[in-house]
Amino acid sequence: MHQNKVLIFLALCLMVGIAHSIVCTPSFCASVQCVEIGKCDGPNQVVKPGGLCLCCNLCHTILRENEACSSIATILTGVPPPLAQCGQGLVCHEGKCQSFKSLAKTMREE
Repeated sequence: MHQNKVLIFLALCLMVGIAHSIVCTPSFCASVQCVEIGKCDGPNQVVKPGGLCLCCNLCHTILRENEACSSIATILTGVPPPLAQCGQGLVCHEGKCQSFKSLAKTMREE
């Protein structure tokens, strides 16, 4: 069961990479007009590239462990990418930011 999840995850990553390389040509961002993001100084907020092909800076919220998050599967269904992401050392699993250590423990138990 664990191997199936890993294979599905790897397949999704590959598909996203291929789609990104087809759409995001080197000159693509030259035709994009970015909107000024304004203030981005809230708790755990940081300015990072985002949007289609990462052409424009966006204000992202860095989530802590156990905070609600959106996974890549949500993005693939047509929902816009979230402006929040799990912090360093965390991954979004089943709608919640989890550390690699706790995720590995959970998968061993399954």
